[in-house]
Amino acid sequence: AALLVEGAGLGTAALVVAQNPDVADVFRGTASAVVVESNACLDDLPTRSPSDVRDRHAVFAGRLIAWKGAAIAIEALSRPEAAEWTLTVYGDGYERPRLERLTRRLGLSERVEFAGHRPRPEVLQAIARAEVFLFPSMHDQAGWVAAEASAMGCPVVCLPLGGPPTLADRNAH
Repeated sequence: AALLVEGAGLGTAALVVAQNPDVADVFRGTASAVVVESNACLDDLPTRSPSDVRDRHAVFAGRLIAWKGAAIAIEALSRPEAAEWTLTVYGDGYERPRLERLTRRLGLSERVEFAGHRPRPEVLQAIARAEVFLFPSMHDQAGWVAAEASAMGCPVVCLPLGGPPTLADRNAH
């Protein structure tokens, strides 16, 4: 989460390079300088064409574990102002059965699709065609998928925590 430069350890480092503002806050006061530098490596991204974007369609991609926030993305669709939206959830994990039950309980089965674990190019193509990418992770040091979505020009809806807003840069909402 952080790289110590020019020093033997905390308290003596001349520079700490952190990958997001939350990590930088932990190290403030322990070095002469603390900087934030995201570290996403982006390659082979599909082109996002406005004519291919599906109106009112969102994508979530990540492991289906509690702190990734897929439940938040699904619950957002139950709000009246989101009545026209659909969501495709890419990924698998121990939370999937609970998320599928939540989807049924909220009456969203016709609007939420669980695509499971899919090849990276397929997921990136889906993000390129989505109106927004939902990534409400509550604890993510470096959610590279947020950087990938942003680099393609897809707006990223994320919480102001950890790495996703830093990686999504100007496309974070």
